[in-house]
Amino acid sequence: MKIILLDNDLELLDVFQKFLTIAGHECITTDKPVVALSLINTFQPNVLISEYFSNDENYVELFKKLGSQKISTKTIILTSVEYGIKDLETLENQGISSIFLKPIDPLLILKTLSQFGQKHHLTLSI
Repeated sequence: MKIILLDNDLELLDVFQKFLTIAGHECITTDKPVVALSLINTFQPNVLISEYFSNDENYVELFKKLGSQKISTKTIILTSVEYGIKDLETLENQGISSIFLKPIDPLLILKTLSQFGQKHHLTLSI
């Protein structure tokens, strides 16, 4: 599966990229939402795994654009912030399919990716 990882924690990006690559996925990383949006258009990933900062206009804009463009990329949010029901509904309307609180068990991410792959008949990149 093709995956973009977006987070401001560069160590987390490195660890998750290695973990997902070993698991057979093709991963690109960035710490900038603007770059992630560009990569979505050029790399055409199946999944975006991203941090979400509701107080950062760049993240807010990225998810608004994702929701408005009806991009087929599934989005998984990894966050250290718990969202209220209202926020969850807003995120779901913007195409967010899963939200996990950090720290996250990487195996849970693999399970979620596997379920998505089965549902959409996707295979690993290798």
